[in-house]
Amino acid sequence: MLVSSLVVLPALMLGPNGSDGAQISVLVALLAAVFVFAEYSSSYPSFVEFRHAPPFNRMRFVMLMLMVICLTWLTRHAGHPGVLTGIVSRGASAMGELLDLPYSPVRIFIYGLPTDSSLELIERARDGAAMVYAMSLTALGTFALLVHVYDWPSRNGAFNVWVNLPLFDPTTGGDVLPRLRRDGWLNIAAGVVLPFVIPAGIRLASGVFDAFTLFDSQSFVWTMVAWAFIPASMIMRGIAMGRVADLIVADMQANGGLITHEDLSGYAAEWREPLIFEHAEYQLITHPVPSSGGMTIAQTLALLNIPVLKRLGYHSAQAISMVTEAQRLAFADRNYWLGDPAFFEVPVKRLLSSTYMEERRRLLPPPGVPGTSAGVAHGARRVARIGTSTSAAVSAGAGLRAWFPFAVSVSFSMSSFTVPSIGSAREFSSAVLRAGHAGSARPGSPPWSAERQAGARRCVA
Repeated sequence: MLVSSLVVLPALMLGPNGSDGAQISVLVALLAAVFVFAEYSSSYPSFVEFRHAPPFNRMRFVMLMLMVICLTWLTRHAGHPGVLTGIVSRGASAMGELLDLPYSPVRIFIYGLPTDSSLELIERARDGAAMVYAMSLTALGTFALLVHVYDWPSRNGAFNVWVNLPLFDPTTGGDVLPRLRRDGWLNIAAGVVLPFVIPAGIRLASGVFDAFTLFDSQSFVWTMVAWAFIPASMIMRGIAMGRVADLIVADMQANGGLITHEDLSGYAAEWREPLIFEHAEYQLITHPVPSSGGMTIAQTLALLNIPVLKRLGYHSAQAISMVTEAQRLAFADRNYWLGDPAFFEVPVKRLLSSTYMEERRRLLPPPGVPGTSAGVAHGARRVARIGTSTSAAVSAGAGLRAWFPFAVSVSFSMSSFTVPSIGSAREFSSAVLRAGHAGSARPGSPPWSAERQAGARRCVA
């Protein structure tokens, strides 16, 4: 409601532009309202950033609202003077005299006006530009104060990078930390330069559109708002991304971690060939090691007696017991054998071979009979192991997830964890990570994942 009301406000107070102006304003307001509602009601992000890191978006909305309201009153004052419009007009005039300096953004904006602009338009543009530019500077100063004095966004609890930065892909383009800083500085630089560049675009547009059309009532309001709001929003985004980058390393140091800026700068996402295996008439494509989910799925399916499972009935107690026992053996291998192939020789082919699976299948209890974890161990013998480690990471849930490094002691076990200022994970491994273990985290090793997603396609002879 707030967004839609803000969109139609200039049309209501100044009157629509043209015969279809009212319908266009209402349509844009409805689209904006639906977009914002969909973004904030959805569990998964798409475009709006920092939606769970208040007051980032609230500050941007308040800045936008003040710009639209004050510019609307300033424009209305020319034809319908009143008390409020008079106050705004006098304040804008004072700002214009104060900020209309040589080479300032306000002066550059005036230079961008068409050459045949009237004196009244030049004065109104100067006052409006100075007013909204002062508002943008005030918003930036307030946000910088929140970041550095009130420790934004840490005061709001765990910060979820994936939800709050949906347009930032942590798996492409090299290390996350330098990219966050690079994107932050690029946004800040663009925000500083745009107020000087946009007037040139306005000057060029005046050659296509009539100056009266560009700066008449509503067009004047939205042109001014875009000139000040977009650069300020980009600078705020740049500051916020730099803050997130600093929090990643600061949180590691605060919680006894060993990862530094230099460690993160050496990380890069690596493309791996998927694990592909066949089961019945299907071919399954899933995660390869060091992700453990794909191997666990493959072993579980290979251990199951599918005809017997179908005969017991879907989701029956006996069928669930069969799946549980197969997974018990698969996880025993998973917790012992699987790790980063760059540091540990993971015998994928042997672990999925029919001979090995038959050996493991003999350990299963009769179908439908529950077993216990006592005495259940991994199969075969170890082949190699290399060193220990100091960091690990986790992926959980559906789809791609950002990884969160943290310190690993010699031996520990956990089912969930939360990094106070960075984020949380719903699932980790129930296994104990031990020094020298195949799944032990180690310097330079990528995340040891607990994901278990797979795609399947029917094989056609």
